[in-house]
Amino acid sequence: MPIIGSTDTFAIQWKVHDGLHIGYVYLSVWIAGKKIGALDDAVSIATFVKRAENFQVQAENRYFINSETLTGTEIFRDLYDSCVITALPGQSLADAIKLSSPSALPLELAGKLRDTFYLDEVFGDLLQDTFNLLLVAEPVMGRERLILRDLSSMEIAEYFLPAGEVEHVMKETLSTLESLG
Repeated sequence: MPIIGSTDTFAIQWKVHDGLHIGYVYLSVWIAGKKIGALDDAVSIATFVKRAENFQVQAENRYFINSETLTGTEIFRDLYDSCVITALPGQSLADAIKLSSPSALPLELAGKLRDTFYLDEVFGDLLQDTFNLLLVAEPVMGRERLILRDLSSMEIAEYFLPAGEVEHVMKETLSTLESLG
């Protein structure tokens, strides 16, 4: 199965769906040598391409002020948990909603944060059921930070990548998949 990027840092693995669903592809993401997401759910190529293009449009807005001084947990709190209700392991979404405090963020701003930083949105259900994934540019440090939250344990892991690496892999993946679909 083709892999675009480096599995040691960031890569997207894909396989064309065989069978009745023409225009669908299986996707998986590699981060720091670990495969995130299984190649068992197919996604529409057109849907993935549209989501990825929407995410790429926001590349220049992906800097979160002073992120270099914050932990991954603090960034998640500010960019993700301030907008999205996430059920803890063993907790129903209904209970999570009851226990949450209403966000002070206007809905429009919450949508802007999602479009700019939430890399898991690009992959949809392929990742969102098991992982949250944020991408933050840190130009002062010449890098980008990929922050992953495993929803089964709520543990957060951070990965520091060369600036523009995720964008490069996304562009190459888009180019490849657009030629298929």
